[in-house]
Amino acid sequence: MTNIGTVKSANSGTQNVRDIAMAAMSLLRHNPKKLLKKAKRLVKEHPKIARDVFCVDVEGWTLIHACALRGTKTILKTLLSCGVDLNFEMGFPDGLPGNSTCLHLAAYRGDIKIIDYLLSHGANIHAQDSQGHEPIFYAVKRNQTETILYLQDKGAYATNHNDVTDRGFADMVMTPEPKIRPFCFSFHALKKS
Repeated sequence: MTNIGTVKSANSGTQNVRDIAMAAMSLLRHNPKKLLKKAKRLVKEHPKIARDVFCVDVEGWTLIHACALRGTKTILKTLLSCGVDLNFEMGFPDGLPGNSTCLHLAAYRGDIKIIDYLLSHGANIHAQDSQGHEPIFYAVKRNQTETILYLQDKGAYATNHNDVTDRGFADMVMTPEPKIRPFCFSFHALKKS
């Protein structure tokens, strides 16, 4: 596998770019500090190749989307510094809706710091994925109360959702259903006998 630090020229082929992206994703998982260092160098020395590496599809994922999902803001900022479009859509990874943006993934995580960074740099709060869902939809699905309120404050609203509407987001999330715990009742019943 190609190392992220081995870019020699601006004429690197698509496979080399994909190999570098795969190596970078591996570093993201195993050594984020090393990825940050190498990504900064790549952006400085080869900004065009850096854009290609950060946006190449690897089984539906791109490096920028993986960073948004993992919550690595410093690395995400470095990747976006080479001119990657904040509203760039990922592919169709197995089991996930396609055409998601970094904002969809940050909303799913409930990561307000990354959401704030993305919005302050022009991310589309109303971007829709392949299923017609906006980022706030995923915050609602994950019961991310603070994220829902933050996105609503920034102008988000739900559209094209059969099971989620604009009304009652906060109420829906903040009111937990009481759960009966039969083990507790059984335990107390045993103590009385």
